[in-house]
Amino acid sequence: SSLLDHAPSLLPPLLSHLDSLEALKGEWKIDVTETTKGEGIIGCTVVDVTSIWGDKDDNVVVDFNGHDHVHDHDHEHSHARSGPHRTLPVITKIIEESKLPPWVKHMSKLAFTLLAEAESYTHRTKLEDVFFHEVGAVDSLIDVIGTITCLWLLNARTFSTSPIPFSEGSVFTDHGILPVPAPATSKLMVGFETCLGPRSARGELVTPTGMAVLKALTWDYE
Repeated sequence: SSLLDHAPSLLPPLLSHLDSLEALKGEWKIDVTETTKGEGIIGCTVVDVTSIWGDKDDNVVVDFNGHDHVHDHDHEHSHARSGPHRTLPVITKIIEESKLPPWVKHMSKLAFTLLAEAESYTHRTKLEDVFFHEVGAVDSLIDVIGTITCLWLLNARTFSTSPIPFSEGSVFTDHGILPVPAPATSKLMVGFETCLGPRSARGELVTPTGMAVLKALTWDYE
């Protein structure tokens, strides 16, 4: 939202690049609107990524070959997102087969790899066995790849970050109710300078997805 607010002209080329994600065609839509806060004092752009899956409680898993399987769960948990639950190899394949610029492909794959590593550590599973639930949802894929594409279109290549804010409370996820920051987010925050969030703030100030993108952009992986 901030990037498109800064440069609205990015929207047409952004959509053109995202359309090259052939495996996701027809699954998502971007709506861009303007809003104001504080009785019209401050205006901003709102970017809403919607999915065709909507509120469907879909438990389909897409494997590396693109085949669908029913994923049965023997425990109860909240489905914070719905639609296909994609693995890292599937997401990597989707990105590699697109016509995205090489830098966008590299940074997008890096962000999802970092996230998968954090999830793998948290759940004590193999990297290739991590099923993304919230993050594997199509709107999260478009959020991550779309943000990195906008940065590429702006010719931004070096990045820095202010301290990452901690908060308190809990968040509903596919793995149940988790403390804030969530375990995967905490793992991704290792090595970053942190600070306390605003005294009145509760809930998730930093998401796993956002932290993975931030880490990919600001750390040197050469």
